[in-house]
Amino acid sequence: MEISQTLQTLDELLHRCKLAEAEQFLRDAVAQAQASGDTDTEKTLRNEQMGFYRDCGRFPEMLETAASARALFENASETETIPYATTLLNCANAYRAAGQYDAAFSAYDTVQHLYEKLLPPDDDRVAGFWNNLALLYQETEQWNESCRCLETALTLVRSKPNNEVRVAISSTNLAVSLLQLFQTERALELLREADRILAGCAPSDFHYSATLAGFGDAYWQKKEYQKAADSYEQALSEIELHMGQNNFYEIVLDKLRRTYAAMRKSRPKLSGLELCRRYYLAFGAPMLEREFPELLPKLAIGLAGEGSECLGYDDANSRDHDFGAGFCIWVPDDIPAESVQKLRNAYATLPRSYYGVTRQETPEADGRVGVCRIRAFFQRLLGTDGVPETESQWLSIPNGMLAAACSGAVFRDDAGTFTAYRRRLALGYPEEVRLRLLAQAAGRMAQCGQYNYSRMRSRGDLATAQLYLAEFCRNAMLAWHLLRRKYAPYEKWLLRSTAELEGGAWLAEEIRQLLLPSAETSGSAHITAICSRMGKEIAAMTSKEPSEYLGDMARELAAEGSGIGNTPCHRGTSGTAGI
Repeated sequence: MEISQTLQTLDELLHRCKLAEAEQFLRDAVAQAQASGDTDTEKTLRNEQMGFYRDCGRFPEMLETAASARALFENASETETIPYATTLLNCANAYRAAGQYDAAFSAYDTVQHLYEKLLPPDDDRVAGFWNNLALLYQETEQWNESCRCLETALTLVRSKPNNEVRVAISSTNLAVSLLQLFQTERALELLREADRILAGCAPSDFHYSATLAGFGDAYWQKKEYQKAADSYEQALSEIELHMGQNNFYEIVLDKLRRTYAAMRKSRPKLSGLELCRRYYLAFGAPMLEREFPELLPKLAIGLAGEGSECLGYDDANSRDHDFGAGFCIWVPDDIPAESVQKLRNAYATLPRSYYGVTRQETPEADGRVGVCRIRAFFQRLLGTDGVPETESQWLSIPNGMLAAACSGAVFRDDAGTFTAYRRRLALGYPEEVRLRLLAQAAGRMAQCGQYNYSRMRSRGDLATAQLYLAEFCRNAMLAWHLLRRKYAPYEKWLLRSTAELEGGAWLAEEIRQLLLPSAETSGSAHITAICSRMGKEIAAMTSKEPSEYLGDMARELAAEGSGIGNTPCHRGTSGTAGI
């Protein structure tokens, strides 16, 4: 067995947070080493397996593995070696995690004896020993002893170049002990140093979760409860990403609940857009600033497109699919494909959960978050590379897709390219297109509501009458959006969007009254009221006399918006409001 390749594969699985696959891979590798009598490989794998179970909080399996690892050395009388000392250190950590403190102290004593005998005093493994012994002192609440060990470890790791991650680990551990001695400001200094080293790495280092939890504890002591809650939330995301919901996760979650209780509120139910904005600030921004500093000024970051959260209409029922923390990175065409792939790889390493919400995606929602070319974003929604240029292009795009392209929010766009496209779209339809669409909507209202609805009722065909009524209502809402120079969203949110438009509350209420009564109740009065109001709005816009029958007004609008073809559109100057 090629151990280096085996460990590389294991690391890849862990970096991708494939915990179940990593466990099975380790089991299979250990079995293969045993079958071939390769004890040296089995020793290495047992150490990896022990750490895996410890990080996942699987203590029975961890202790069983520790016993097997020790036996490999002790049965072969190899107890005066560095590999045995390292294995025993891992066993000591396992005993500590399982609460077997006497066994842990005994194992650490043996490790210290062996390291003093076999290693130079400035060896990195010596610093690791002091770090781990300090954690045992933390577990047994011997805080001064813990600080003594960690000061020693921190001095050792600072003395070596290219040792930043070890510095971050020791700084975080020391901060945790100092907080127990209420040395809050010194602890915060150390945590900030660790944060500078670990924040934004892609993939993140699993030690970063301890740094974030440490920030939470420090802010708690300073009674800065909102900062504490935010830090605990970030820590939970990192813990779950790397180790699942283990015992450390439960400890931090309990601290989070205590923090919200101190603020006399519960964990907030954030809107989808706000959840994504906070997620970007917590994880996306540090990653992009650290890993892609030269590329970042060319990118646009935010959330837009399909999805109720982009319109601000998400609710409890929206969380059953395609909901959760995420954001879009829109990339211009001049960025090389290799750089785009690196962006995608980095995005894929970010936590999947935030604020207790795990994103569950369906195949239909593929591409709604993540890395996307600017051109591809507009092509997917509109079928054009950006803003449509001809009347026929405008008319071929469903209004819901135009609304989606203008929805959501842009969190950052230094170059302004993506934002410029959206601002042009948000101006609304070109005037000749708007008039043509308004004519069509008014014509359908007349045909369905003012003519066929009452005729079908008089014939006793109530079912068909209801079909015409629904079509009348849909076109009435489309017409009102056109009058207000807004793109209508897809049907699920059309009524809500209508109610939010200027003067639209009356129309939404009339439509509710039309659609909610039983099929035997006539809605003619509501239809008359809606058509009368709509006629006055259209007349005011066109400076023409209103007509009681919208079909007449539809023909006049169609005449003004005639000449539809592939000629470039000319926008009117009135009304610049968009979505």
